[in-house]
Amino acid sequence: MTEGTAEAGAATGGVNILLRLEGLTLFVGMVMLYWAWDGS
Repeated sequence: MTEGTAEAGAATGGVNILLRLEGLTLFVGMVMLYWAWDGS
């Protein structure tokens, strides 16, 4: 590998964006459930 490339096994490009969106979706969903259940 040359300098500046991603390490083996690292997510890059579209896959990286998809994983970030998945994490954001889960976070928002859990915050909404926490709010809906009055923090229980």
